[in-house]
Amino acid sequence: MYPTQLEKTLKIQRRVISFHLDALEKAKLVKSEFGLTEDHRPQAVRYYSITPKGKDILERLLNMLNK
Repeated sequence: MYPTQLEKTLKIQRRVISFHLDALEKAKLVKSEFGLTEDHRPQAVRYYSITPKGKDILERLLNMLNK
């Protein structure tokens, strides 16, 4: 997903999302790559995805919360 998609889904301002995604990327919990949107007028955006390290930490947190 890219920040504008997350903004619409989470109802959180894009600049806040981008700030946190930058921090997560520096910690190597997410990674980003540039691509084009699939809209009728494609735009260059930065797509984010979770890394294996980020996924491992997320799964541990979810397990702790489910106990």
